[in-house]
Amino acid sequence: MSRSAPTRRSYGSAMGSLRPSSPSDCATRDVSGSLGAAREATRGARGRLGERLAAEHLASVHDLDIVALNWRVAVDELRGELDLVARDGRDGTLVVCEVKTRTSARGRDGALASLTATQQRRIRRLTGVLLATGELRASRVRFDLVAVDLAVSGATLMHLPDAW
Repeated sequence: MSRSAPTRRSYGSAMGSLRPSSPSDCATRDVSGSLGAAREATRGARGRLGERLAAEHLASVHDLDIVALNWRVAVDELRGELDLVARDGRDGTLVVCEVKTRTSARGRDGALASLTATQQRRIRRLTGVLLATGELRASRVRFDLVAVDLAVSGATLMHLPDAW
């Protein structure tokens, strides 16, 4: 199976609307209004901001249709949440995306490394439950990871399609 290259985006507090800053895949977006408060806020508030940035990125840059945010389940001993579920309109693939948000410069590496094999198994099981409910149908499922680093100067987002 071929894996897509990771996508990096920078969302700087000094920049305006979403626009490419170079011919590369970088773009900037003003998130300064919520960024400073989010850095000081609870882990949950930072996580919600990261999930919102990830959803906006996936919808606008990768043209994915977001079908669920924070889908929760508690069945028997299986409890958990799928951060973001989307549909790729090009081929109908269901995209289950785990979002990791950090507030330090080393956050991207930490976020990428923080997705354990146990978490990956739980996300796969939760996805199975979601599909079993009949709410969504898919012939193909892809598991992506988005790492969001919230810095004083702005946010940086890294998207790894087909991460596991």
